[in-house]
Amino acid sequence: MKKVLVLALAVLMTACGQDETVKNNQAEYLETQKSQVMPSGELTPSETIQALDQKLANAGKITKPEQIKFSTVAYEYELPDEMKQACNFDPKTPKDDKGFYEGDFCTSINIKLAKIEPRWIEQIVNKKITNDDNPKLFKFKQNVDEFVGEHLALINEMKEVAKENGEPFESAPSYAWTVAPEFVPAHKNLAQVAIAGDVYMGGAHGMPFMEYLMFDMDLQTQIEFSDVIVADRASDFHELAYAGFKEYLKNELQITTKKDIQEYEQTWQFEMTENVYFGKNGVVLVYQPYEMGGFAQGFVEIVVPYDGLQGIIREEYLPKQTAKTANQETVSQESASKETAGQKTE
Repeated sequence: MKKVLVLALAVLMTACGQDETVKNNQAEYLETQKSQVMPSGELTPSETIQALDQKLANAGKITKPEQIKFSTVAYEYELPDEMKQACNFDPKTPKDDKGFYEGDFCTSINIKLAKIEPRWIEQIVNKKITNDDNPKLFKFKQNVDEFVGEHLALINEMKEVAKENGEPFESAPSYAWTVAPEFVPAHKNLAQVAIAGDVYMGGAHGMPFMEYLMFDMDLQTQIEFSDVIVADRASDFHELAYAGFKEYLKNELQITTKKDIQEYEQTWQFEMTENVYFGKNGVVLVYQPYEMGGFAQGFVEIVVPYDGLQGIIREEYLPKQTAKTANQETVSQESASKETAGQKTE
């Protein structure tokens, strides 16, 4: 389970660019690879270079979030024959909305990959989902096979226990691995993508997760939230985020007194996160279940309003009205300073 969760929540930071050294030595690279045996299904050196060239050709053509084309495609995976036999697999039975066949306990693999133009964003999103940058996803399939294998081992173990006890075996807990990318409304020239998923391995509930990615279409690269904060203003943002945390406690949990807040923080102490997106009313910090509250609270979202972020968030990432207000305040302060200086001179 640990390996699957680590894979599902893997962190990715990839930029679109071209390595001049690789470009200038493509011929030499191909020559050295000719003598090497390529495993079945692996990309050949020429295919690798072709994929790189395609990535470079796409880069720069799409410069606005509204130009992005976004869709999803199902990851094709077939259960091993051993699992089909063990879990009473019946392909004629329709799946439910969670990907399970009615009446069975087969492993459900319901994973969707991104189909995005520009391709460089697609590659970043899909590597975030799979932790595999090979287009044929060999490593990812191995991880899915391991997940199914863990479930199969549990089923076989339960069958053995039932046999030893002289009891009929009827069913076993279901396993499910679900992931899907979602296109989040753009903010100025930032494209935003969320990756939502859940890993269920029996029990009362699974482990849902939600990860956000941001792409600066002017810079043509993925950025982290720390990139948008003005230098030396991180502590100021932390204060505003903590104030937002207390607002969350007040509005969602009716926790208002200093004593009650301190008691809450003994279990879930406030911490900053890079899992952030730009929302309609402010910067939204998103925490996974158990990070900032109990499972029943779901995803904890803390909103830091744009109005308080002048001079803290870089101007190009603030809404126009907020950025304009910040500039007006700066001009007013400069004018006041000049006027004061003139009065002293007189």
